[in-house]
Amino acid sequence: MALDLSNKNVHKIDITKEHCPMTFVKVKLALSEIQSGDILEILLKKR
Repeated sequence: MALDLSNKNVHKIDITKEHCPMTFVKVKLALSEIQSGDILEILLKKR
């Protein structure tokens, strides 16, 4: 089942070049800036 994103605001952040604890900080800040119901897409790298 695919998500219907047509009526959602999608926000994206790239934390592939960040290291802990900055990954946590950047995601937390991004979450605090978006509205309830919006989607936060996070680009990360595999360790």
